[in-house]
Amino acid sequence: MTKTYPNTKTIEVDGGSIKRYEPFEGKVTWTAYDLNGEFVHTSDKGRTLRRAKAALARRLRKQTMAGMEYKGYQIEAVIDEEDNPTGEYNINREEMGNWMPCDRFGSVRQCMQMIDEWVEARMKDAFDRVKHPTDWRAPIDAIVLEANASERRLIEDAVAYYTGTPALIEHVNGAAYRVRATGYRMGPCGP
Repeated sequence: MTKTYPNTKTIEVDGGSIKRYEPFEGKVTWTAYDLNGEFVHTSDKGRTLRRAKAALARRLRKQTMAGMEYKGYQIEAVIDEEDNPTGEYNINREEMGNWMPCDRFGSVRQCMQMIDEWVEARMKDAFDRVKHPTDWRAPIDAIVLEANASERRLIEDAVAYYTGTPALIEHVNGAAYRVRATGYRMGPCGP
């Protein structure tokens, strides 16, 4: 059982979050967690918020210098000519086996938000290809032309995401594939 303390406050920072709580009156504890929710640092001595932020910054720098993977994209720190971090981050995506720079942002949290938007847009486009034209909750039975392996995987993920049911993809002929799924209404998410 997790104990809850009064006056608990969470502060979102670039490298994760810092939780401030009072285990007993007059004592304040600061605990830092990285972007994955893993424990990084705890302190109950003076200037602890600054120490918690510094611990998160060190963890983030270490993660992004090597390249941090998030939803199929890679986030890495931008470094200058002298191998010092500039405070900016690149988002890279894999293209034909090579990581290609997409965009540059001022924080890892901005990178993650942008990746979430990209993934959501790609999933919506993939689902739009197979959903029923007038009722997205209806069972899915569609023919998709020219879908490579990564597009078929994306369609499977999109159908599962939007309907809560698995997609069955069968090769019909040539470059045509048939996509079938129970659909939202008949699946576990429906009424």
